[in-house]
Amino acid sequence: MPKKPRSARRRKNVNMDGENGDTEIPVDADVLSDTYTIMSEEQSLADTFYDETNEELDLDDMTNEDVSKAVSAASARHAKLLDGLGLASTLSSEKRAKKREQGLRTLFKAITQYAAGDAGQEAVRVRIDDVILPVCKNSLRGGSSPPEQYASCRVLEATSILLGGNEDDYAEGLFTTLSRVVKVTTRASQVRGAALRALSMAYFICASDVDSADAVLDLCEQVSASEFRGEIVPPILRATALDCWALLSTTINDAYLAGNEDGRGLIILPLLNDCLNSPNLDLRCAAGECVALIHEARLDLGIDEDEGENASERRYRRGK
Repeated sequence: MPKKPRSARRRKNVNMDGENGDTEIPVDADVLSDTYTIMSEEQSLADTFYDETNEELDLDDMTNEDVSKAVSAASARHAKLLDGLGLASTLSSEKRAKKREQGLRTLFKAITQYAAGDAGQEAVRVRIDDVILPVCKNSLRGGSSPPEQYASCRVLEATSILLGGNEDDYAEGLFTTLSRVVKVTTRASQVRGAALRALSMAYFICASDVDSADAVLDLCEQVSASEFRGEIVPPILRATALDCWALLSTTINDAYLAGNEDGRGLIILPLLNDCLNSPNLDLRCAAGECVALIHEARLDLGIDEDEGENASERRYRRGK
């Protein structure tokens, strides 16, 4: 009989290592709720991009004064970006977990709201190896709190979006660290989900080689099962894994996804059937999206309707 997830148990006075393997010593850590986000009452991230200028202006209607205000607002945003990046550079030596968490929240806000235009993108890019990656990996590797780990994952995810394509080194550099976080059952399920989202986003956006995402797809399939490494997988993590699988499945060839009997999507139909029967709404929705993508791929391949129904139905019913 499977055991409760270790992330739901509490342990005291031990360190979270995991640097030399995929297992970690359990730690005394608060479990994050399923609705936890990086936003907080103390530091709202809900500011819109146009809060600095109060209104969105049409370029054709702008006066000299409007242009001056826009330039000043852009300068202010860039200054805030540099402030956030500067604060992040001090986090590796910060001893207080709460300060590190707040610094990562500030960095996330800086990247998502103030890194505008080529200047903002370049300011982030030149600090990836010296600031962003070391700080985030340190927070994920040490005995840090779940909120700090979660914030680190969100920073890495946001950085992927900002960098754009053809950044294979960035994606590949995250695989070992983030896949280890996902695999360790002592971590909070929200942290593991955030790590899987960050890893999937990095490969979806930054990786130029489609085949390189195979290992991430494998990980998504493993974690979306009802059990992983002898532990029950929380529904919220299973749903996240299927969401990531659906995202990455759009980057692979339809034949590889849904062709014949050995298509990647057809192989997991029994798993999806199990998820569709789950009482958890998020898990059912995620599984339904995967089924829809597989079905669409079958149609795009021009597979005869009766033939497709017979092959898919056999795979689907094996889950019953």
